[in-house]
Order: sequence, then C-alpha cells, then structure tokens
Amino acid sequence: EATRPTELSGIAPYLANNVKGVGEVTAKKLVESLQIKDIDSLVSVCRDEKDKIYQFFGEKKRKVAENVITAMVTDEIFRNVMIFLHEHNIPPRFAKKIYEKYGSASLSNLMENPYRLIADFRQVGFLRADAIAQKLGLPNTSPFRMEAAFVYSLEVAQEDGHCCLPRDQLIDKSRDLLSGKTDPTFSREFVLEQLRLIYKKNRDTKKESFLIRETSAFLNIKTENNTPEILFYLPEVLRMEDEVSGFIASLL
Repeated sequence: EATRPTELSGIAPYLANNVKGVGEVTAKKLVESLQIKDIDSLVSVCRDEKDKIYQFFGEKKRKVAENVITAMVTDEIFRNVMIFLHEHNIPPRFAKKIYEKYGSASLSNLMENPYRLIADFRQVGFLRADAIAQKLGLPNTSPFRMEAAFVYSLEVAQEDGHCCLPRDQLIDKSRDLLSGKTDPTFSREFVLEQLRLIYKKNRDTKKESFLIRETSAFLNIKTENNTPEILFYLPEVLRMEDEVSGFIASLL
C-alpha cells in the first residue's frame, strides 16, 4: 500500500538524502550486507538489533550509524512518504517539497490525482506530472489526466498571449499532450466527449477549472455551421476580460 512501502529501491536515495555521511553506494551495501528484504525488516534491525548497524559502519563512523538508526525509527510518516516517492523516481529535492506541501496527506493526494502538482508547484508542467502519474499507475483515460490537459493547454495559450482558445483548437492542443497523434484512444470525438463531461461535472459541482463563452454573447461571429463559436477560458482570465470590458464600457 502507498502508506507502507515495501520495495527496496527507495531506501538508498532516502538514506543518501536524509542521513549525513551516507551515499547511495553505502546505503545499497548496507541493505545487501544485512540481507534486508523489505522496509520493515530494516526498521526492525535499526530498532532491535542496532549492533548490526554499528558493526557495518565501524567505530570511526559510529555517529553515522546513529544517524541511520534515527532516520529509520523516527518520524514514520515522513520516512514512508519519502521512500515511496523515491521508489517512483521522484527526485529527492522535489520529494521533500511535496512533503512540505501536503504533509501526511502526500501519498493519498498523489495517488488520487498527481496532476494537482501542476497547480501547486510552478516548476511542474503537464509532461512531468504525467510521467509521475504513469509511474503511480493512473489510467491514461483518467478524468484527472484529461482535465489537466485541457487546463494546461489554456495556460500555455495564455503564456503565448491568448486570452482563450476556440473549442477545436483546445481539443487539438490537448490531444497533442495526450499523445492523440499516436494513440487512437484519444480521437477528436473521444476528447470532445470528455471535455463536455468534465465541463458539465464541474458546472454541477461549482468547480472552476475552465469556463466557456459563446462568441454570440458579445460578438456576432458564426462558425461554418452558422452556430456560435465556443471559446474556452481560464476562470481568472475570463473574469479579467469582463472587468476590462466593463471598465471600457463605462468610459464610452
């Protein structure tokens, strides 16, 4: 389970980044020397058979041995979170930032929706969050993944100087993020349907991740089918546009 990591791949980076005097090579040798099979067995050795740790490091590095013991037997929540994140190849520094942000809820938050990292950490874009989500086993068609692609496409458009994206452009850009060109799962029809479902769910639950406006609401623009063009906005951008247009109107 997420709260009780059992794999060994996270131990070496955990010790190397949280115990002064221990590198990954030394940590791996420690695990091999003690024939450790899982996290709990190492915790047990550090708690009940400390002499094995002291013997491994020797008298000259007794302080290092004490640091290893302390790191493995205290603050279980921190230890389990960090080892789990290391097991899933999340860099140590970023793993610490995740823990600082979410605390004891780190694992449950990430297991539920790793794409929350995009909104909560400036340096995390869709591709990085997507890689983490794949390592955590989140389905490619998860609504969290779909919504993250829509929102991130709008954020990139905003950075490029656009206030909004027409629906078809949003679908195309989102499909690029979702590997729609190589994965037939993400056809235009499928992505459009997901867009509709997510927008409806968010509207019903009063969640604002993206908003829409028909061009007919403020400008007489029609599509080829003679229907109003639907534009998608980030909520803050749409509100800003309304404030600016209202201010301009007051001046006329």
